[in-house]
Amino acid sequence: MTGRSDRFTSKHQPASDDAGELDMTSGELPPIKHDDIEISFEDTGIMRREAAQLALTREPEPPKEAPPHPPQPAPIKLEDTPEYQKLLQEKAVLADQLLRKMADFDNFRKRLDREKAEFMVYANTDLVLDLLPFLDNLERALSHTNHDNMKGFVEGVELIYRQVKEVLAKYGVTPIEALGTPFDPTYHQAIGFAETSTVQDGHVAEEVLKGYMIHERLLRPACVRVARAPEPPAETAPAAETES
Repeated sequence: MTGRSDRFTSKHQPASDDAGELDMTSGELPPIKHDDIEISFEDTGIMRREAAQLALTREPEPPKEAPPHPPQPAPIKLEDTPEYQKLLQEKAVLADQLLRKMADFDNFRKRLDREKAEFMVYANTDLVLDLLPFLDNLERALSHTNHDNMKGFVEGVELIYRQVKEVLAKYGVTPIEALGTPFDPTYHQAIGFAETSTVQDGHVAEEVLKGYMIHERLLRPACVRVARAPEPPAETAPAAETES
């Protein structure tokens, strides 16, 4: 044991007692304490105290800086995307179509209501048209009856005539006043001319068959003769003078 200690001392420890080196002859080194850290030198071999102190007081290496991140692209707004713009265009087209459909439907509903109302007003047109000949015959009978000899009969026919007119008026049937008015092809049907000087030329001179209106619609035109000025008599040529 003695020889081994001498060899260890002669090799690793100088002869002079240096204060900067540790004494390894005792077999163990005292621990080094720094703050809350304690380092033991058991079975570690020779180590200079300065190196241990330097290890404890060495500043830690700063962490390596991470490589810079590549620049992030600016966020894209939803309003700037083509898909969003396309959706806006489709929305505008659909809104315009909806407004047009609503307007068309409103016009259709109004037209349907108007046609329904007209149908209710003119639903009896055919029936009234079939009754008019009876009214015509009553008028003819009254016009050719001698009121003096058949007073009771005439009064009965006149009563029937008035009742028929009242019923027709209830359904909107009114006669067309044509006599003496300017000829109007919308309400008058000309069946000939009447030469007269008492009625203005181009006016209705005679009413052959009375016309009727049902509300604002023509039910039957009046058959009339149009006044025309009589032609002047032809002048007779003077007698030829006899030769003397």
